[in-house]
Amino acid sequence: RLLTGMGFGASVPNATAITSEFVPVRRRAALITVMYANIALGAVVAGFAAPPIYAALGWKAVFLAGGFGPIIVCMLLWLALPESVRFLIEKRPGDPRIAKIVSRLAPGVDSQHVTLSARSGVQRQSVLALLAPVYRSRTLLLWLGVAFNLFSLFFLISWLPALLNSAGWSTTNASRGGVMLQIGGILSGLIMAWYVDRGRTVRAMVAAYAVTAASLGLFLVLPSDSGAWWLLLLTIGSGTSGTQFAFNALSAAFYPPLIRSTGVGWAVGMGRVGAILGPAFGGFIVRAQLGTQQVLGLLVIPVVLCAVCVMFLPLVWREKRPDHATPNN
Repeated sequence: RLLTGMGFGASVPNATAITSEFVPVRRRAALITVMYANIALGAVVAGFAAPPIYAALGWKAVFLAGGFGPIIVCMLLWLALPESVRFLIEKRPGDPRIAKIVSRLAPGVDSQHVTLSARSGVQRQSVLALLAPVYRSRTLLLWLGVAFNLFSLFFLISWLPALLNSAGWSTTNASRGGVMLQIGGILSGLIMAWYVDRGRTVRAMVAAYAVTAASLGLFLVLPSDSGAWWLLLLTIGSGTSGTQFAFNALSAAFYPPLIRSTGVGWAVGMGRVGAILGPAFGGFIVRAQLGTQQVLGLLVIPVVLCAVCVMFLPLVWREKRPDHATPNN
């Protein structure tokens, strides 16, 4: 599990950086959101593929499929994914790949003599810069919002199948319940991308959290054999997984270029605190022998706290905003 986490932890930020470099600036935030939605899509595919593999070949086959699949993808990426042009120019200026990549990005441009017109010159800033008086409020709100969101998301990812199983669902249906969570995240992520592009990220996120909180509350009153539970799982996925995609774009918009990478990195890092505490809290709650409905109902608390943090972000917008951003985005 540790090594798997290290692999994911290293690959996702690099995927974000590569995506950022190769997409048009005006579509960058939206396409990064779509990229993150594809992570959830992979979880959906795995959720549907795992039960038949397990039934036919046993649990070891599930892990083997999950291990060899990424190896195949890695080979494809090695062959087809271009290297960062900025990296090549700065570290390997004579590399022939530079001209090849640039000719694809800008056909007709002289790709044989490519230089960086302006280096960023930005050194990575200390976290203390994020806690300066002008940024302190937004920084703390971002950290809290991401932490509460990942708390809820990883709680659900870790414990939802077991909770559904204890509520009387079959193992297969419990696994599919987790798939519904991811499908909700994909749909919400694509919708969020549309709103991110139009500077309405905050409104969309607050609306998603409101629907999620209402759905979690409905678990308390609807019986576990109700078909409505499937729809509720879809909606809570939209307000946990989908909103996390939007947080990645939102955190970049609230800092100027000088400290942006530091701000985004620390927001992700502080969010991981919630990702660790969520599953741990789930273990504590399960040992307390609360019912599935009560456990899901308790998640209303962190979801509402997420909404509060996001709602207050535009109110703490103090310094002159970057050209591409608005208080809403």
